[in-house]
Amino acid sequence: MTYGSNEEPESITGPFGNQWYFKDEETFAEDHGMWFEEFYDFYYGYDDYYYDEDDEYYSEEPAFFTFIVEEEALNTWGMLFAYEEDMSDLTLMTST
Repeated sequence: MTYGSNEEPESITGPFGNQWYFKDEETFAEDHGMWFEEFYDFYYGYDDYYYDEDDEYYSEEPAFFTFIVEEEALNTWGMLFAYEEDMSDLTLMTST
């Protein structure tokens, strides 16, 4: 993992040596508008709502969420997210 001048994680190296850069939602949308639309269609395009004991809808939001982008060899994007604060179950979803 590489860190920026502000000591925040900047990128991570994948298993085949490709560099994946972390981007927040706003930066991802600005830099990669079409990929953001693809993400939005996927993430919000299905019914991820559940009923609670009062028969009210709720949606589980992740505790941690960030985009990752590989712009050179693979030219693709993904998301890292976790529903637990301790990130004990970190999930990677890629667009390909």
